[in-house]
Amino acid sequence: MLEVKMLGQFEVSQNGRRLAIPTRQAQSLFAYLILNAGKAHRREKLAGLLWPDSSENNARSNLRHELWRLRKAIDKEEQSYFLIDDLAITFDPDSPYSLDVKALESLSPESSAIELIEALSAYQGELLPGFYEEWVTVERSRLVELYEVRLARLLEILEAEGRWAEVQEWAIRWTALGGWPEPAYRALMSAYANSGDLSKAVTTYERFAQGLQKELGIQPSEQTKGLYRHLKSGKELAARSDALIRPAQSSPHPPKSASQAFSLPRVRRSNLPKPLTSFIGREKEIHLVIQQLSRSRLVTISGPGGVGKTRLAIQVASQLTDRYPDRILWVELASIFQGNQTGENLVAQAVAKALRVPEKPGLTLLERVVENIGDQVLLLVLDNCEHLLDDCSAFSQCLLEECPDVTILTTSREALGTPGEKAWVLPSLSLTESDQHIDSKSIYQSEAVSLFIERAADVLPDYRPANADLPVITQVCQRLGGIPLAIELAAARMNLLTADEIAGRLNRIFSLLAGGPRTALPRHQTMKATIGWSYDLLSEAEQIFFRRLSIFAGSFTLEAAESVCTGDEIQSDDVLSLIGRLVDKSLLRVEPGFQNSKLATRYRFLDTIRSFGRLKLDESGEARWMHDRHSAYYVQLAETLEPELLLQDQVHWFRLLQAENDNLHAVIEWSSESDQAENALRLAGALLWFWFSYGSTREGCEMAVKALGISSGAQFPEARARALNTAGFLQCVLGDTTQARQSLEEALY
Repeated sequence: MLEVKMLGQFEVSQNGRRLAIPTRQAQSLFAYLILNAGKAHRREKLAGLLWPDSSENNARSNLRHELWRLRKAIDKEEQSYFLIDDLAITFDPDSPYSLDVKALESLSPESSAIELIEALSAYQGELLPGFYEEWVTVERSRLVELYEVRLARLLEILEAEGRWAEVQEWAIRWTALGGWPEPAYRALMSAYANSGDLSKAVTTYERFAQGLQKELGIQPSEQTKGLYRHLKSGKELAARSDALIRPAQSSPHPPKSASQAFSLPRVRRSNLPKPLTSFIGREKEIHLVIQQLSRSRLVTISGPGGVGKTRLAIQVASQLTDRYPDRILWVELASIFQGNQTGENLVAQAVAKALRVPEKPGLTLLERVVENIGDQVLLLVLDNCEHLLDDCSAFSQCLLEECPDVTILTTSREALGTPGEKAWVLPSLSLTESDQHIDSKSIYQSEAVSLFIERAADVLPDYRPANADLPVITQVCQRLGGIPLAIELAAARMNLLTADEIAGRLNRIFSLLAGGPRTALPRHQTMKATIGWSYDLLSEAEQIFFRRLSIFAGSFTLEAAESVCTGDEIQSDDVLSLIGRLVDKSLLRVEPGFQNSKLATRYRFLDTIRSFGRLKLDESGEARWMHDRHSAYYVQLAETLEPELLLQDQVHWFRLLQAENDNLHAVIEWSSESDQAENALRLAGALLWFWFSYGSTREGCEMAVKALGISSGAQFPEARARALNTAGFLQCVLGDTTQARQSLEEALY
């Protein structure tokens, strides 16, 4: 029999003999599996969960090693506790074992006092003390809340039965956990008063009120204040105490306890987070969101990870305290995961916890939240909804229908899709145009540059950039797409690197953009983890399509995506829908400049998101295949358009090729790196009139020379001759007649 204790300790024993699981990683793996006994976990998901900052290959290798250590410590010849195959790992729920957490989870609102006492007695402290993984933190919070809900129910039963000594014992045990639990203090006040110690009841209230004010800055609820007033009134107390202690003879219903006698309060306060860093810019965006909230009761701030949705929501909410006099309620959802419950229960549970809604038999959690809010004029902010979209949508719709004076502001990487929702995409921070001169007087015209300088000053006190650094900082911010999180992570490196060195390392972007604050969520400590969070929420088809799209440099069209990224799991008919879903999830952007032109609509990744997609493409083993398809598409496009560049609609085709310039460069770069000369030479031969007529003569000459420098080019004499013709013509235009003559003569032979 395997006996496992995780509440207040981590102890595994078998038949009375303690087992040693040798490493913390193996312990975490075991804890996660047994807490989700019977659920099959895919190996890649387990690896990503337990080693989020490692590459996929390293994480899977770590998983294999730790699983081996775990099985060596736990499994015996006669008994295996794990169901394992090539895809998934499961803790066998039918194996002989006991787990203290299960006793707590097995309770229900209908459990008797004996059942509650037996299970709650096993709670010796928080789950897995000393473990700091994100999933542990989430599960720990859930179990603390479950413990408190069941403890509140036990106190109700004990009070109704007049078992005041036991009420004191369990209420004191609850208060020892910290956090100033109001139901526990009310029960303790009632217990002291009904035991004849009125002075102790009053002292308990005063200690509670002082602690609540000092640590949380709030006052006790009217329910608790009302109980205090009644307990101080000798005459009313006697009458109430008699009713509480004497069993009811004429009523079939159990008497209410004193702590249940008053309705929940309407309290005016806010639990908004208080950021420790300054807020830069965004005046226009704050105004726009406030404007949206005046027109709609459900507004979603959407955008890619790290763009600053949470900070903007805090700023907006902090300016609306007068508009919502009853309360502004902040509820963080990032740390909530589905587990074995439905998401709607978890969202309602998080809101109920923030509201401090008590247990009430006969009502669902959502019904208790609705009853608690009632007709309050309240702003509810749900932060980080993207992994619980359907459930947040259903919860929001119900709450808005039942509570007419509630307004909801959400942040999410994707809109909720709720009727009446106003979804507003948060843009990146403002950037200075690349060709605009920037100096110490104009730096604050760019929000992105201002943020970089401010965060650099956090690690280098009194930092002021030299004029020579300003263009470099501007370039860094532009390469990072104006994403606040990326800029902050880059600026934090200023205590180790110069601005020039940071700019030079942007080709290794994810090693540079790491090392965020330890207090931040793990997915906000590195840019890779931030994007990885969004990637993990994609379906398998979306993940495949996302990483294939990263082959495009700059922007691309629907036609290009259909030609390059289809095959195997992705069909041409799926492409438009998949693009739409990636746009909805804030991973892909529609190019605003092309929606009003005659050119086809174009789509673009931010550089940081494309870089992540490229990593995933490399890991998938499809990179070379995608490069080949990408090259073939753009060579065919250039050769098809070559004669059109001399005809009536030449301006239209020149603009199309200009929009594809980054992709054309990428073809020649890839061909050079992989020693595949044919595509590069054919492209150089076809683009002569584009480079000459569109003011790109020097750029075209350099590209043609690069294509000619690929060693395998001699195998393709016709394509090489056309590329030599392009190079010679452009060299002549640039005045290099000697080199032009050599190129053109070589083209003839």
